[in-house]
Amino acid sequence: RVAVFGRFCWAVLGTNEQTLAKFLEKKGLSLIQELHELPCLPYHLCSLEGQPHPLGSLFNLQAAGPSGNAAVLSALQEMLKSHHAEVFKFITDHLHGSGDPYQALAAQISSGNIGGVNSFLRSLSGLTAVLEGLQAVCREGTSVQVLEALRDPVAKVGDVAPKLLSLAAWRPKDKETKNSQLGTYTELARNVFTEKAPEKATDGSADKDTGSSAMEVDSGMEAPTKATLHVARQCFSLAAHTVRHFLVLTCKQLHSRTRQREVTPGVLALAYKLANVSKAMMSVDRPAELKVALRWSGDMFDVLLKMHEEQNRVAIRPLCLCTFYQQHGFALLGPMLQFVAQNLEQEPGPAALCSGLTYLERVTSHKRFTNAPQVNLLRADDGLIAKDPLCRSVQGEALKCVLPVWRQGDFSKFPDNIGQSLMKVWVHTLDGPRDIPA
Repeated sequence: RVAVFGRFCWAVLGTNEQTLAKFLEKKGLSLIQELHELPCLPYHLCSLEGQPHPLGSLFNLQAAGPSGNAAVLSALQEMLKSHHAEVFKFITDHLHGSGDPYQALAAQISSGNIGGVNSFLRSLSGLTAVLEGLQAVCREGTSVQVLEALRDPVAKVGDVAPKLLSLAAWRPKDKETKNSQLGTYTELARNVFTEKAPEKATDGSADKDTGSSAMEVDSGMEAPTKATLHVARQCFSLAAHTVRHFLVLTCKQLHSRTRQREVTPGVLALAYKLANVSKAMMSVDRPAELKVALRWSGDMFDVLLKMHEEQNRVAIRPLCLCTFYQQHGFALLGPMLQFVAQNLEQEPGPAALCSGLTYLERVTSHKRFTNAPQVNLLRADDGLIAKDPLCRSVQGEALKCVLPVWRQGDFSKFPDNIGQSLMKVWVHTLDGPRDIPA
């Protein structure tokens, strides 16, 4: 019924701006908010891979209207405020530290607090629904004011994003087939949140990509507890995916909307908030288990690359990279890269090292700085660093990161595809900018 209602809204409101304005005037957004928060709906209904649910497109519909942006942002910020408070409180009280989060959740369930766990997962689902709506507004909004309104949501996401990305690293990503992403919405939710029987390894061993402590939690527990932990695992994975996408899209829109404009104080403040969120993600306690810590390290480098590089062109995003450098974010990359290089014999160490060196290779290229359409926005009057000095500064920080790996690393353990990225970090320093000595 919710899907039918969503299609009806698209058919009626999407073709008539006057009807859409009347819908906003009659507080129609409160109805959409109520539908998003129905307790009978599956977790993360609007974030599931495969066929998108029409309910997830309604905020996009409202954002397309001339007066829709302000109304939608107000409704979404109100939803974010309530869900963020509960998610942040539960994480702070029960999921702090670097230990296995599933042991902590199992302890909460065994102590009779399964209602608190379910309430936390429901709030986490609501928070991701808000982020999906904010992404719709960010895509459809045509003014810089829309970006400036994202400052508070980005700050709230920064409170929970570091821990959510760490929680998601405790389980490897499922290798789902396309068949599991097809069918009705009920079947799709069932495929995601119903645990499948584990496949037996051909050599008789356990799954090599799952941590030992995680296997110990799943063994010998009651079926309801095990089912709840599986749901939590899927919720963490979906929430982390949505958070990453929200941060990357905000960085992308931040640069595309300011390409032909001056850097307003609000846009500059948003860029610094994104830099602080990036630092917070890397400053969180490293997971205690080695495999998980390596997987988390690789994920952090991948997220930074997507935030600081234009994926569709050979260019960097200068505002985000400049503020990240000014906030001393590169000081956190060196220890993380050394940690990965010291554990290459353990999977997924080689992949994490490849991610780290790829990031440093891309952000040190003078060609990518020159190709950035927004590079002329880097003005000293705004407290930013001009293109060529910024390029040299980033290259210097990158050399500080790779020099200990070069001196102390065991090259016999390095994957074959890493050598090119490692050498390019050095070559980029010699290649430019030529008017500033290396």
